[in-house]
Amino acid sequence: MTVQIKIQFNNKYLTIPINPEELNIQRSADNDDLDIVGLGKVTRKGVPSLMSCSIESFFPCSNSYFYTGVTPKTCVDFINEIWNTENKNNKVAKISTTGLPKNLNMYFVIEEFEYDYKAGEEEDIYYTLKMKEYIPYGVRVVKTNISGTSSYNSSQPRASSSTPSQNTSRKTYKVVKGDCLWNITKKFTGVGSRWRELYNLNKSVIGSNPNLIYPNQLLTLPTGW
Repeated sequence: MTVQIKIQFNNKYLTIPINPEELNIQRSADNDDLDIVGLGKVTRKGVPSLMSCSIESFFPCSNSYFYTGVTPKTCVDFINEIWNTENKNNKVAKISTTGLPKNLNMYFVIEEFEYDYKAGEEEDIYYTLKMKEYIPYGVRVVKTNISGTSSYNSSQPRASSSTPSQNTSRKTYKVVKGDCLWNITKKFTGVGSRWRELYNLNKSVIGSNPNLIYPNQLLTLPTGW
């Protein structure tokens, strides 16, 4: 089966005319080594990073069926258009492959784009394209319905003063790049393993996966933190 690499952007498609010798895909995680007394070295599993992908190839000088009617210069302009566009949800490129044992389907933004010409091959355009996975994010707004002041009969006993008030304000924390629930919990309590307290209080903001938090999310801190 023929291997094809396609880039989609703003309802336009580009089939990479000459496949690169390598399609390099990387993903890592910020795992930490911990030294526990009486146990020794252990590894705390970190949050997986975003995927990155790089391509090195060239756009041939002459038109061919690979280009489906466009020229090499148009290919460069196509990628430059992605490079110069703000990273909004409706203006993010997608790379996909067919014919590989494990095909790639990834929305991405460009980390680096470089092209040049070689002596004797002036009409060929050699390029390097480095991409990073893009995942949309934003602050989720949680709406609460606060009822009016409740009335009570003075002959009935009031609630115990130890009952926490619903209007008691709690501290909040805005997520920054590189944060995870473990690190945030350790910052405020000194014990990262208590991260579930933070997660359970903020499930409506974080969602079902506690490993996925994003910059600018506003988290409510448990009482006493």
